[in-house]
Amino acid sequence: MINEYIEKVVVHEATGGRQGKDRKQQVDVYFNFIGSCQVPQKADIEKMD
Repeated sequence: MINEYIEKVVVHEATGGRQGKDRKQQVDVYFNFIGSCQVPQKADIEKMD
């Protein structure tokens, strides 16, 4: 059922080493009828308060 809402998922190359807390990886989820939706980062949410 969830497949009905997701058009595609794009997984980018990881940065920050092979493992550990500095490793980051971007994942883009494209929804049907919406497109790409940006989820705010924790720092951005704290600035809004």
